[in-house]
Amino acid sequence: TILGEIEGRDEDLLNKINELSEADVDLLDKINVLRTNLDTGGLAVAKIKQNGAPVDSDMNDLSVFEIGKYISLYYGEGVNQTPLNTPFGVLFNGYSTITWYNVYTFGQSSRVTQLAFSSFGHNQGAFIRHKHDSTWSKWERIATTTSLNPTTTLKLLNGFQFFPDTSFGNISKSGNNVHVNFLLLANGASPNTIGILPYLPLRSEIKFLNIRSNINLEFRIFTDGRFTLEAGSLPNTSSFLVIDFEYTCV
Repeated sequence: TILGEIEGRDEDLLNKINELSEADVDLLDKINVLRTNLDTGGLAVAKIKQNGAPVDSDMNDLSVFEIGKYISLYYGEGVNQTPLNTPFGVLFNGYSTITWYNVYTFGQSSRVTQLAFSSFGHNQGAFIRHKHDSTWSKWERIATTTSLNPTTTLKLLNGFQFFPDTSFGNISKSGNNVHVNFLLLANGASPNTIGILPYLPLRSEIKFLNIRSNINLEFRIFTDGRFTLEAGSLPNTSSFLVIDFEYTCV
C-alpha cells in the first residue's frame, strides 16, 4: 500500500540518519580527545572563546582567576592596582593610571602561567608571570622592539624644528627602554615645550646637553609625554643640535 511504501522509506531514512549519527559521534569523540589533550597541555583552546566578556573590574585581583579562562579587565583612573596584583601595579608601586588588560590564565593548579596584555595606547605592553605551588612570580614585561622615525612620530611645538636633513635620527624602544636621537635646528628658540614624546615616561627626568660653544641646555621630560627646554636658549646658527637621551616608559 501507499502507507506501507511511506513507512518503508521512513525506516530507510532513519537507518541512514542513525548511520550518520554514529559517524558524528565518532568525530565528536575525536574532537573531545583533542580538546582534552590541549587542555591537559595548558592551552585550553576550546575554552578561550567562552569567557571574553569585558568586565568593569576596579576590584578584581588578577591572582584569583580560573585556569583555562581569559577575561578583559578595566581599571579606572585613580584605582590603586598594586593590591590587585596587576602587571603595572606589581612593577610600579601605587600605579593608578587607567588601564585595560586582556588576561589569560592556564596550566595546572600548582603550576600556573598568566599572560596579560595592556591595550590602551598610553600604556601598552605584554606581561607574563608564573605560579609555583602557592607563590606567584613577579610580572615581567615581554620585550618587543620597535623603531620609529622622529620626524613623523615626535610632534614639535612652539617654533622648535627638525634640522632639514632628516636622514639622521631614530626613536627605538626595547621593552620599556626608549632611546631618542634626532637633529634639532639651532634656530634660537627660547625655553618652552619642545614636543610630545611617542611613549609616556615612567617618571619625570632632567637631561643636560653640552654643545661645542659650551652652552649648557637643560631639558626635561614629564610623565604626560612633554619634552621641554627648561634653561638656556638654542644658539641661532642654522646648524643643528644632536638630541640624544634614554628613558624608561610605562
